[in-house]
Amino acid sequence: MHTSDEQAWAARECERQGEGPEMIPHFLAAWTYARSQFFPYNKEDLDLQIRVVNELVCDRPGTTHRITKRCIGTQGYRRTPVIFANGNEGTNWMAIRRLMEQLADSDLFWTDTEAFVIEFLRIHPFEDGNGRTASILLNRRTAKDLFVDLPQIEGWINEAS
Repeated sequence: MHTSDEQAWAARECERQGEGPEMIPHFLAAWTYARSQFFPYNKEDLDLQIRVVNELVCDRPGTTHRITKRCIGTQGYRRTPVIFANGNEGTNWMAIRRLMEQLADSDLFWTDTEAFVIEFLRIHPFEDGNGRTASILLNRRTAKDLFVDLPQIEGWINEAS
């Protein structure tokens, strides 16, 4: 079960990305997965875990709560260009896998979560749900301040895009 604070947070995150209330259960499923899987320290499959969170938050067909490496290949990373609202271009789709592997292999997720999230958003690895996935990642690592918003660095969206 989710608390009323968790439900309200999920509703705000979905609304912030223009998603309707039908996506709230998927966002909460991704949060439940992240809460149960991201600790203890698990650097070896961080990349996989991030893809699982994104699959859950976006309600990809065939997604289950017990996704394995064999099942995850259906969604993967985006294969299209992306241009942000400020005109900046996202990472070339052909570099995404390499950059995500480097990011996951770094200690940034455990040492500077905000920097990790900003780099994740710069890479913009998924077709949809990057912001909601980033929100879950940030909140999972900062569980003591449970429902923080995305990084509070002045102009962070420009840094990320």
